[in-house]
Order: sequence, then structure tokens, then C-alpha cells
Amino acid sequence: HGLPFFCVSVAQRYHGRTVAGAVYDPVRDEMFAAAAGAGAVVNGQPLRVSAVTRLDRALVVAQAQSVDEGEIRAYAALAERLMRVTGGVRSLGSPALTLCAIAAGRLDAYCEYAMDAWDIAAGQLILQEAGGTLTLFDGRPHVTADRADVVASNGAIHAELITALKGLGEAQP
Repeated sequence: HGLPFFCVSVAQRYHGRTVAGAVYDPVRDEMFAAAAGAGAVVNGQPLRVSAVTRLDRALVVAQAQSVDEGEIRAYAALAERLMRVTGGVRSLGSPALTLCAIAAGRLDAYCEYAMDAWDIAAGQLILQEAGGTLTLFDGRPHVTADRADVVASNGAIHAELITALKGLGEAQP
């Protein structure tokens, strides 16, 4: 469709842990990268998440891609809940690039159902190394390569976001 929001995302997992990741945005010519314990960078410059501390001031991404009626209803409930409690909701596509935008402080949070490792592993490491947080919807850590419902944020608003999402798990098929 010509929407300029896509990337190449590569992660290395070792003994069940993501240890390195890179996400390249060819439109902006930005290379996001991180190694476990070594911080995150974009084009060699250190990354830090935003300083937003209130959910009602946060810019949040929620997205879905499905024709399944149950998944559509779950996404609609998620988007409605987020629109009531955040400063704004967007749907951009490219989970890996969205996570990097949170790592760079351009966005504050992200929520999506049924994410596969190839969509989020590199971005999750980059986000965490930049000071952010990615968990399951119930707040538990997401450490496997299994498909999962995930919530990511700058860390400062994470607990408030998890609280705001309580009860939505029943809406998802």
C-alpha cells in the first residue's frame, strides 16, 4: 500500500534468551541495535524511553490484523479501553519498529494480541535496553519465543497500563 512504516528485524537467541537484536528502518535510514546488558542505540547514538509518567498523557499503539470475528471484537475492546485512558491511540503496523519507537521516546506504549517472536524479539531487547518494559497482558515477563499477548511501555506507565487492561483477557478468543 506504500505506507512507509516497515523494517527488517533480526534477533539472536541463545539458550532461550534474546542476546542481540537489530531493526533497520530503510525509510528513515535508521539502524536500531542492542546487545543484552550493553544498552541500545540508533545509528550509534544511545536510546532512552520517554519520560511520560501518566497514562492519560501517553501516546499508545494498538493494532491487529485479522478477519476472525472474535479477534476483531477483542481488538475493538482493547482500542476502546485505551482511548478512554490514554492521551491517544494509533495503529501503525510493524511491531518491531513500534517497539523501537518506544525505545527512542517517540511513542510511550504498545499493546497487541498474539505476537510471534519474529515480530517482537529484536524490538523487545532494544526496548528493554533503552529502559522500557515488555510483559504479557497480566504483567508477567515475556521471556519465551512463544506467541503471546504483549504490552510494552516506557516502564514509567507500565503498572498503570496493566491495571487499565485488566479484564480484557476474557474478550480475546
